[in-house]
Amino acid sequence: MLPVGMFFGAQLVVVNHDLEHVRVFNAGMPDVIIVDGETSQIRHRLASTGLPLGVEANIDPKEMLQYAPISYNDKVLMHSDGLTEARNASDQEFGSNRLIESIGKAPKNKIFDQIFTDLDQFCGDITTQADDVTLVEIACVHDVLPEIEVHDYIKPPTQMLGDRGEWKLSLRFNGTRLRETNPVPILINYLIEMEELEAERQSLFTVMTELYVNALDHGVLGLDSTLKADPAGFEAYFKTRETRLANLDSGYVIFNLSVEQESSWRRILLRIEDSGTGFDFENHAPPSPREMALSGRGLMLIRDLCESLEFHGKGNIAIARFGWSTNYPG
Repeated sequence: MLPVGMFFGAQLVVVNHDLEHVRVFNAGMPDVIIVDGETSQIRHRLASTGLPLGVEANIDPKEMLQYAPISYNDKVLMHSDGLTEARNASDQEFGSNRLIESIGKAPKNKIFDQIFTDLDQFCGDITTQADDVTLVEIACVHDVLPEIEVHDYIKPPTQMLGDRGEWKLSLRFNGTRLRETNPVPILINYLIEMEELEAERQSLFTVMTELYVNALDHGVLGLDSTLKADPAGFEAYFKTRETRLANLDSGYVIFNLSVEQESSWRRILLRIEDSGTGFDFENHAPPSPREMALSGRGLMLIRDLCESLEFHGKGNIAIARFGWSTNYPG
């Protein structure tokens, strides 16, 4: 789903409730650091065991998993490379060594504060960095790691036949609300709850995200996709998007969702309308392979996942049909 040439570094940490161990998934990010909660000394450093997401088409997360023992009140630290690459007025990097020193001299339960105190002193008057500076600290204590109830696995029924009923939902998001809320997760959770479509969650999420981004970016914000013709334009596109979104106080996006039953099939009709000027969809040519390298793949992706995609009105209304079978062999 990522644009060509853009990759996604990711870290995932799962902490055992009994505080016996952590599982770490590190794909192309700096080391995950585990610190002794009593002495502030580093116990483990778990380096990346895989490439950033998007480099390879298929990965096996189990092959990238690492385990490390922990004790009560240990700290798990994750950070972006912008932390160690932060620079001062002399163009020096904060670096890994200074990070390790900050951790080692930190008072008990003050590691997070110590790192940013030292970073602020190092950077001085340089308040804007070239990359984000992100630090996450997980305290390994029971209060923040509630025990999750484990239920017996419930086998799904052999068949799910018959009419489960039709329904409709309409939501409208205006101006400032578009700036503050991403409606896609809200609607996806509602759909999954109503239709028990866990198996189709990713496809539905992709379809709805592409439809919504298209309505917001090109409709409400008036962004021109030709800006993404090259990598430099791609960056300019998103900077312009951030600026316009931050100042957004008008416009709207309307979601109309309806579900219907047809024999052993159910179908979601996704109708998304925006306040933009639209486009000449009747004479709109599909993007060339070169143009699709950085833009134009969203609509192609929707058409691959849905039964159909149509535009109406002045091009500001998109209607996608997503169907699935209610017959599940045992």
